[in-house]
Amino acid sequence: PVSSSWGSVTAQDFQDSAGYLSLDGVAGNYASTPDSAAVSITGDIDIRVKLSMDDWTPSGSQTLTGKAKNTTNRAYFFDIASNGRLALTNSSDGSIANQVQLTGNTATGFTNGSTHWVRATRDMDDGSGNNITNYYTSEDGDSWVQLWARITTAGTTSIVDNDSAVE
Repeated sequence: PVSSSWGSVTAQDFQDSAGYLSLDGVAGNYASTPDSAAVSITGDIDIRVKLSMDDWTPSGSQTLTGKAKNTTNRAYFFDIASNGRLALTNSSDGSIANQVQLTGNTATGFTNGSTHWVRATRDMDDGSGNNITNYYTSEDGDSWVQLWARITTAGTTSIVDNDSAVE
């Protein structure tokens, strides 16, 4: 197991939420897990998040989860872009210059205030010299519907093993 901290959110807030962490969208309210071998993903990645958003086409990009301390120490992060599209980014060396960022083709189409699962996967090396990104949604977290066609990008990639916390 890995230890966790909750920014300005307390463990009691988590316990009062019937088994899930409820954050109010205020900057500085977040959950984090310190860097460890268990969270240092360097290959294929599969990120799944259940959330409700007041605005599924936010005015600015909203990071759902990531392991990216700053612009020179980025491993990966999963966002909802300002246009409502899902975006997955990873860097092979932690820099912006060597990051692979792929944004879905269209917005999710979710109704503001509704709750959904979203998922991003990246196969860093498909065996044919490409990396493959897929986006999905789900209503129950078990049965997934693929959004858009898979995104195939020439070249293989990886995720840097940095010392950032997962937030």
